[in-house]
Amino acid sequence: AAGGASRGFAYPTQAFSKGSSSASIGTGNRYVEFFILGAQGFAVVSLLMFLVTMDRAASRFMFHRVVLGAIVAFIFQAVNKHGLPNMQTLGAMWKAIRGNAQQSDVKGIAEFAMDENTHNIFYCSLLLSAVPSLLLLAPVLIPTVTTGSRRAKKLLEKAPMVGPVVTKGASFVLDREEQMLKLSAQCEVLILIVLIVELLTPRRNLLFIILYAQLLRVRHLVNTKSQEAWSAFTAKLDSVFCHQRSPAPVQTAYRKVKSWIASIANPMPKQ
Repeated sequence: AAGGASRGFAYPTQAFSKGSSSASIGTGNRYVEFFILGAQGFAVVSLLMFLVTMDRAASRFMFHRVVLGAIVAFIFQAVNKHGLPNMQTLGAMWKAIRGNAQQSDVKGIAEFAMDENTHNIFYCSLLLSAVPSLLLLAPVLIPTVTTGSRRAKKLLEKAPMVGPVVTKGASFVLDREEQMLKLSAQCEVLILIVLIVELLTPRRNLLFIILYAQLLRVRHLVNTKSQEAWSAFTAKLDSVFCHQRSPAPVQTAYRKVKSWIASIANPMPKQ
């Protein structure tokens, strides 16, 4: 990580990551690391309770507990990676809002805005107004489980009795991290499609779709797994609807729908 003076953040810490995930573990205070691990564990336990709860009100409550645990973990991961904002950062943000910020003013803000922890915080805030669904939790839980496993292995591998068990379980998850992150990106694509279909149902939430689509726009810029997921998805659709044997009206309708999705989320390449 860069120094605080160049970022405009106070108390920055270094971070390490694996693969394309930037939701990484900082080398900050050990107690903070344990707190983050606790928040991630709280999210996972709440998920298990969400899965077994049959009552609708209790299910919604557990859904929000999952989101709460995840958002707390993401916030502290972001602070652990970038540091706490100081008055210089707040001043730069105010200049950016007013539209008279210089490039040097927004450098640290841009780095924070492009961080996956920030994306996940924003997504969790959207989930607070969403209808509970396991699919909606997938983009939150997968990075929570992967970073939580790495954090648990780092903190507890030398602990008596529990160390070997934690190390074995964490290694099992981390050996499959790339596949899990790929699945998370695919779920992000599927969520947008489901939300669009739900426009025809009473569950529709137009504001959620618009904000989520803008999030996907940013994620597609910085996340290679997101780019791969959208490329694979559009290639599959193109092979079906743009086939030479496909009727012309079907091809025309498909291209219009595809252009509309691209206009709100901009994740799919234009032909």
